[in-house]
Amino acid sequence: MPEEYMDVEGLKKLNKNKKLVKKLAKKYHAFLASEAVIKQIPRLLGPGLNKAGKFPTLVSHQDSVESKVNETKAIC
Repeated sequence: MPEEYMDVEGLKKLNKNKKLVKKLAKKYHAFLASEAVIKQIPRLLGPGLNKAGKFPTLVSHQDSVESKVNETKAIC
């Protein structure tokens, strides 16, 4: 299954809408985010992902995205 992504503009479109954030949290088992984006997530989405226990895992510029995805899949 191909991994999906959402950029900052996509996150802004959710506009802290609780129903949309909850739907996003239910749709996926886990989330990954870059250092630049992870800092913005609480401001863009509110507490929804955190309340669902699905706050994104950090992917630094030194990490391999593929290995981080596989690592996250193994945990879930």
